[in-house]
Amino acid sequence: MAAQRGMDVVLACPEGWELHKEVVAQAKVLADASGGSFEITNDPNATKDADIVYAKSWSSLDSWGDPAGESFKKLELRNWQVTPDSLGSGARFMHCLPVRRNVVVSDAVLDGPTSLVLRQAENRLHAQTAVLEHMLSATAGCESPLKTLAEVSS
Repeated sequence: MAAQRGMDVVLACPEGWELHKEVVAQAKVLADASGGSFEITNDPNATKDADIVYAKSWSSLDSWGDPAGESFKKLELRNWQVTPDSLGSGARFMHCLPVRRNVVVSDAVLDGPTSLVLRQAENRLHAQTAVLEHMLSATAGCESPLKTLAEVSS
């Protein structure tokens, strides 16, 4: 989405943990069309130049369907945890939650003043409420799903 909105996006990920090639290609096309950019780096220090760091858990395409193999590979990722030292000056931290504390991000960042995760979760709640209200409200030419459910229950 950020690439589609004309932002400069840098995906920092450990070597061997890259996204599907089709997803990367689509992100680059969207970035080019909107005036943004999309690049990939294997440098864990890339976050020091970021305005926003949006962390996500890692899943390895090479170990897909092999939880034991993936757990072993994740031992190498300790230096990829978001910490106060890995955030640049003024950078803000985001995560969609739930998050594994002190694995993906340190407590100091997650609970600190640079964290936007609680505001992000609150915004998601309002957006989900709006979607549910829209889906459950009566529309022209259609019966309300709530009325149908009530009729079925009685």
